[in-house]
This record gives sequence, structure tokens and C-alpha cells, in this order.
Amino acid sequence: TCTVPLGQETAESLAPMKTAVVGPGGKLYLTDGHHTLTSFLEGPDGSTRLPVRLRVTDNFSSLSTAAFWQRMTAEKKVWLRDENNRPLGVEQLPSRLGISNFRDDPYRSLVYFTRGIGYEVPDGATEFLEFSWGSWLRGKHDANAYD
Repeated sequence: TCTVPLGQETAESLAPMKTAVVGPGGKLYLTDGHHTLTSFLEGPDGSTRLPVRLRVTDNFSSLSTAAFWQRMTAEKKVWLRDENNRPLGVEQLPSRLGISNFRDDPYRSLVYFTRGIGYEVPDGATEFLEFSWGSWLRGKHDANAYD
């Protein structure tokens, strides 16, 4: 439903867009929007042919695979922790969209679903803020104690 012509985006129209980085070989790597795009794919009218506009934040296509992941890590464009806050190797990241490919972190979900109720994402928030807060909550509360 985007009505902004390509090339005429403004800071306001770009801000809510999901983001990606161009990696080795020109492959796109989502840095935000995995769940949103999965809902576009797997929803009742979903399709791989649904046009979606993304904001490309960086082009790292000239890097080797190893240098690419080093850069992604250094620039905090990837979260390499699992749903139990254990280190995760890049080879363990999902290679495609689809809810069955994702891990469920109830603490990160709790933080996400309290957006607009318990907190607002502050301007200039760090990347993966909800994951960081979810990791903190994991040590404070037992999510299994609640239905």
C-alpha cells in the first residue's frame, strides 16, 4: 500500500521500513522484520510474490563471508544469542523466513508485546533492545510460572 514513489522517500517514510544488508554475492540479509515478513509470507493471502519494500542500510557485498560476519557482529547488525541467551554461531541462524525456522524466546516476546503499554522504544535505541531486555528479564522472572 506504499504510495511513496521509489527515490522520493523521506526520513519519515523510511523510519518504519524493515531493514536489510547486502552481503557477499549480493545476497540480502534481513536485520529487522523477520516476523513481519513471515506474516506476509504465511498469512492467509501470503505469497513469495508479495512486493515488499525494504531499507538497505549497508552494502557489504565486496566482503568475504568471514569478513561479512565480523563486520555484522562489530556493527551490531546481528544477534548471536539463542532463546536461552547462549551464544549462537552464524551457521545456526535461520537461512529463510518461516515461523517454523525461528526460535521462541518468551522473554523477548514479552518485551515486544508490552510496546505501547509498558514502554515506548526510545529515540536512538540500541539495536536489539528487546532482546537485551529479554535477556535481563530471564534472570529476574520465571516465564514458565505464568500461563
